[in-house]
Parts: sequence; structure tokens; C-alpha cells
Amino acid sequence: MWYWQSFGGFKGYPFYSTTYNIGLEPQSSYPQSIENAIKNKTNLKLEPSKKLTTNIKAIAYEGDSGISSIDKEGSITLKN
Repeated sequence: MWYWQSFGGFKGYPFYSTTYNIGLEPQSSYPQSIENAIKNKTNLKLEPSKKLTTNIKAIAYEGDSGISSIDKEGSITLKN
């Protein structure tokens, strides 16, 4: 997952400050730009008619402690 935001809106075309949004998008490669992922050979390539499936679980957490890990069931382990 990677996170992006447009709080207050894009000032120019086509939105002219009329948007206020946040996005979570699935991602299979790193770093975030496709050009760098290809250069680093970390990009995912699917052949025609092939499928990729996954499960995504969103966890909301509020607190002062940092998170060390989150397991598949959504249990959070806090940093010491």
C-alpha cells in the first residue's frame, strides 16, 4: 500500500482547489516510481491472462506508541 493526499485540493487544472481527498493504493513494487522499480528489477510483471490475488486488511490505530508489527489477523505489536 502507499498513501497519497490532496488536502486543500490541487490548485490548477482540472480541479482548481475543489478536491479534498486521500488515497490508499495497492502497490507491488518499490521504490514508488515505476521507472525506478524497473531499473531496480523490483517491478511485478504479469503475463497475459494471468491473475494476482491478495487480501488487504485495514487497521485503524490511535495511540502514542509506535507500531512494531501487524500480523495477518490484524493484531498489533507495539514498540517498546
